[in-house]
Amino acid sequence: MGRVRIVTDSTVSLKSPNLLKTHAIEVLPLQVGTPEGAVEEQPGMDVAEYAHLFQDPQHRPTAQAPSVEAIGQVFEKLQVDCEAILVLPSSAALFPLYSLACQAAGRYLGKCKIQVLDTMTFSAGLGLLVEEAARAVEQGVPFDEVVRLVRGTIARLYAVFFLTDMFYLERRRLVSRSQAILGNMLGVLPFLLLDEGRLIPMEKVRNRQRALDKLIEFVTEFSDIEHLIILTPSARPAQEACWLRDRLLEVYPDLRFSFAPYGPSVATWVGIDGMGVVVLEAEEDL
Repeated sequence: MGRVRIVTDSTVSLKSPNLLKTHAIEVLPLQVGTPEGAVEEQPGMDVAEYAHLFQDPQHRPTAQAPSVEAIGQVFEKLQVDCEAILVLPSSAALFPLYSLACQAAGRYLGKCKIQVLDTMTFSAGLGLLVEEAARAVEQGVPFDEVVRLVRGTIARLYAVFFLTDMFYLERRRLVSRSQAILGNMLGVLPFLLLDEGRLIPMEKVRNRQRALDKLIEFVTEFSDIEHLIILTPSARPAQEACWLRDRLLEVYPDLRFSFAPYGPSVATWVGIDGMGVVVLEAEEDL
């Protein structure tokens, strides 16, 4: 005994995909699809390969989590040889896994210590949290301290996105249908902030170049960045993503950064042609 196991979900995007195997991290897959077809999401999926699922505006895909019973079966398997399980699902406000995992964990009270955290993030932000937890577990950090470290990292995570189709916002009741129709006619690109786990519309811009400039403006508000990730729909960054990286390196020449693709589940919120940045702010010196 004495082992701590980590469970996350398939929106996770990791700098090192091998981490899942080397740390025996369990991934709960989300199902993404329409009435015409579905796909079981896996970490690191390139949403560009599943663009066909997003073509019909009348049947945009939804992301669905495994059942409480399926999650419970995972806990049942893991609790045999561990003393604690840390569950790090995507934001509870955006995806259903958090509440279902809490229900499943409640069935194991007294059998195994299970802590489910609302990470209030997804994709590469979730990946940073999983990596933080995995490092701590590898170093033998006590379970309660691992939870504290992850909570502290959640508080230092920030993200913004832009998307090219306002009907994704209309579908989530973030704008009215008339606003979505007019915005798409005018080529408006909404700019969204991930705040307390929710995607909040901040402002709108009229072209992709202005949207990229807004991403730069957001990042440069931070004086000390531990890591920055540029989120794109493809594992192969497009030219504009590389341009964004180069501009940011002019401001932060020593910046630790990486590219990460967002998968089909995230695309149900931001579409297949968006872009974003995830910022992990550096810890303050005591």
